[in-house]
Amino acid sequence: MIRPLTRLGMSLQILIIGGEVDQKLQDKYTSKRTSFAAYRAVIAGARRQLDWLLEQVNRPPT
Repeated sequence: MIRPLTRLGMSLQILIIGGEVDQKLQDKYTSKRTSFAAYRAVIAGARRQLDWLLEQVNRPPT
């Protein structure tokens, strides 16, 4: 598969973040390199990852 390159020589992934995700807009503009997310979902995902990381750091060595 040939990837489109930017002037920087790298492929870009585009994430559009907003208060809500409009299904019509998402259907029209979603592609392999473009995705949509709501603030709430992004923050919740980051929180889960942070909780997991803190749990790993606080575990006693085995």
